[in-house]
Amino acid sequence: MKTQDNSVTFSEWKSNLVTNSNIMGGQTVFPNSRLSVNHIGKMIERGESKEVIQEDYPYLSELDLEFAPLYLKLYSEKNEISD
Repeated sequence: MKTQDNSVTFSEWKSNLVTNSNIMGGQTVFPNSRLSVNHIGKMIERGESKEVIQEDYPYLSELDLEFAPLYLKLYSEKNEISD
């Protein structure tokens, strides 16, 4: 049951993300920001601590930090600018 709950939560979280060709060249960003989800996902994959990321981007939620790496793996946008 936990997997289903996480799936629903991920879907709800993902539905709040913004993809607009006029913002960051169409990269998917967190709501009300110009911060790409892939950038945060890559930071976490490279070993940056969630605490440090939270200090730099205090508007990110725990779910943002939890799901950004998963989003990166599932929806990596091939045409994005490299970080």
